[in-house]
Amino acid sequence: STHNLAPSIAKLKAANIPVPRTYAQIHKMEPDQVDEWVNAVASEWSGLLKADTFTSVLPPQGSIRYLRGHFIFKVKPNSTGLVEKFKARLVVNGFQQIHRVNFWDTYAPVARMATLRAALTIAVHHDLSLKQADFTQAFLHANIDSDNLYMLPPQGLEEYITPGHVLKLNKSLYGLKQAPFLWHEKVHSTIQSLGFNSNKADPCLYSKYDSEGKINFILLYVDDLIIGAPNHSMNTLEKEIIDIFSDTKITIQDLTYYLGINIKCHQKLISMSQTVYIDSILAKFDKYITQNASGPNTPLPTDAIEFSKKQIFEDNPTMNSPDDVIDDTFPYREIVGSLLYLCTCTRPDLSYSIGFLTRAVCNPRKIHTKACAHLLNYVKSTKFLALLIHGDASTITGFSDASWLNSPKTRKSDHAYIVYAGNAPIIWRFCRQLIVALSTAEAEYDALTALGKEALWLRNLLADIFGQPKLPTILYIDNTAAIRISQLPTVHTNSKHFQLRAHWIRHQVSLGTFTVQHLNTKHLAADAMTKMLTKDQHERHSKFLRGHIPIMHPTTQQWLDIFEGDFKLRLNEYYSLD
Repeated sequence: STHNLAPSIAKLKAANIPVPRTYAQIHKMEPDQVDEWVNAVASEWSGLLKADTFTSVLPPQGSIRYLRGHFIFKVKPNSTGLVEKFKARLVVNGFQQIHRVNFWDTYAPVARMATLRAALTIAVHHDLSLKQADFTQAFLHANIDSDNLYMLPPQGLEEYITPGHVLKLNKSLYGLKQAPFLWHEKVHSTIQSLGFNSNKADPCLYSKYDSEGKINFILLYVDDLIIGAPNHSMNTLEKEIIDIFSDTKITIQDLTYYLGINIKCHQKLISMSQTVYIDSILAKFDKYITQNASGPNTPLPTDAIEFSKKQIFEDNPTMNSPDDVIDDTFPYREIVGSLLYLCTCTRPDLSYSIGFLTRAVCNPRKIHTKACAHLLNYVKSTKFLALLIHGDASTITGFSDASWLNSPKTRKSDHAYIVYAGNAPIIWRFCRQLIVALSTAEAEYDALTALGKEALWLRNLLADIFGQPKLPTILYIDNTAAIRISQLPTVHTNSKHFQLRAHWIRHQVSLGTFTVQHLNTKHLAADAMTKMLTKDQHERHSKFLRGHIPIMHPTTQQWLDIFEGDFKLRLNEYYSLD
């Protein structure tokens, strides 16, 4: 932690500290940083010894496949982006293992990002306290399932190991093929022994009711836990977790920074942002950042919008001329990949822009690299934007939209959808359809089916905790033909060719799971995820997508575009705090 760091180090941004790629590079760093890295290696070795991870032995006789290993280094930031600690992780080269000789099962589930947002919505709705728990060297505490794994001493540990000896693995180690599986089996059974039940929709979400009938939950992402419980039972639950994981070092603290996401808990409101993560991206690609005080107003540049309107932004043969070859020094894939995680976690307003750029990662052109740099600068100017979690978690609403024949080459359409629990965006996606839709109705109907599948998953996730909802989930689209097809089992000339799987949504409507309603395009949240909009349109839809405008359920077709009083007060409180 920062109080153990040298004062000159503790004040630095984690993103600005160079990270060695090998142990040999440590001694080429600044003198004060060399000490921190050496201490990190010593700390890692101490933890390995305490966990009885391996035994130093003479090389066994016979044909043995020795695994090699190395250290991976990382500077871990805190919630403000400053250095929290220097980390050194000993990793074995698992790619040298042989299936069915020294490893078998490898699969281990992790929580979906949508499950994280759903869990936070439950916490807001039921007024739960939130904590995060972090295991130190988690994988080392799972017993290994093979007795013939030997490792050669890696560089950096020579002084600790008898010359001529090798390391026989007793416990799981990072990098082993089966390490995630073995750790998950251990932590899964341990959490269940506390009375928690694994959710059928996501096995990494565990829930139970306490003695007063209040919900408690644990969300598992590898070795990071989020604990949600009422104030009166949180201390008891913390003690139970620490006691039952007594053989591991576990740290429990308030939830503030999780998987690169800044999480702030206000009254009846949680905000999710990625300011620290964005700063690390900007530091990495600062060469392509402009120093203007005000950044771009939209995620993509104007000329990209014009290209899009003319349908020559991609797939056009005239763009493959020798004069339009990408600069090999431009880190297109790295930038798009970094921004993709941002979009996945907290920024649904970037869905169309990111989805559009990802299609060119194999063959980007000048227009793509320009748009990529533009988006990077837009993210810089909007890095403080946050996703808001609030509202009734039991109320699920979905929006979908399609853009017909967006690809002039394949003649396929794009669609997007977003699902809310209360006023909180939980699930969103923009993608190209697998079918070639022959009409806008077919494209919208396919989008509605995709939306329905995600909305049903969220219903099942919440139903496994609170029981089946009594009311159907409302799905909004802006195509009346698609609505009629979803409601009536009639065969029309323009719909008789639809695949049978497409009518799954009609069956769900007949069961009362969903009700499909029409909504004007200008109020459809998913509209901004299928096309590039003007500045004013983008800002308005961006607020919808990030939960800054409450979802209404009017009894008439008129959409009441007003703020609820209680929500407006909470929103004002959020803005004043930030």
